[in-house]
Amino acid sequence: MFPKVALLRWLLNDYHQRGSEVRRLDYRLYVLGISLLGLIVPIFNARPILVMTASQAFGALILPATTLCLLILGNRRKLMGPHKFSLMINLLLIAVLIFALTMSYFSLSGLIGAARG
Repeated sequence: MFPKVALLRWLLNDYHQRGSEVRRLDYRLYVLGISLLGLIVPIFNARPILVMTASQAFGALILPATTLCLLILGNRRKLMGPHKFSLMINLLLIAVLIFALTMSYFSLSGLIGAARG
């Protein structure tokens, strides 16, 4: 969790194209929110291994969505202009998407199995 909190300021400032200000209210609220996520296990008396497994499984669900967005946006000629994806890039991204969907299926299956006991 520490890397997320430590790098958040630079990521947000770079995205918004502004100088480095640590005392911004939005930055402090993000840090507070990320820090409070660490209290999920003690507050809800959750099993730590299950929470870690769930977070990794849900992370695997993001990859197919990201890959699909890349495929859609990268093939828009209006957006990409002369840099529109080639056939080879499209085939590689489709292979990645198939792999990501397979891994997401296994992640969800494992998560459901772990939750059942």
